Amino acid sequence: ELERHVAKYRISRSVVLEQLKKIAELDSKNIAPADGGFYIYVDLGEQNVTHGFGSIALCKALLEEELVAFTPGNDFEDP
Repeated sequence: ELERHVAKYRISRSVVLEQLKKIAELDSKNIAPADGGFYIYVDLGEQNVTHGFGSIALCKALLEEELVAFTPGNDFEDP
C-alpha cells in the first residue's frame, strides 16, 4: 500500500511541476523539487509578491481564499 501512495504523490508532484513551468513570471531556476521528498520549493521573487506581504501571509491567504495549503520556506530554512 505504501508504494501505491508513493506513486500517487509522485504523479501529483509531476503535475504541479509541469504547471509551475507554465507560469511566465516564475524563473525556472527558482523552482526546486526537494531531493528525496514530494515537496517543491518555489521562490516567487520580490517582484511577484506585494511589498510587505511575507510568506506567512501569502500562505494564509492562499489557504483561506483558494483552499490550497502551502507552508512558508522559512519553516525549512529558506532552501
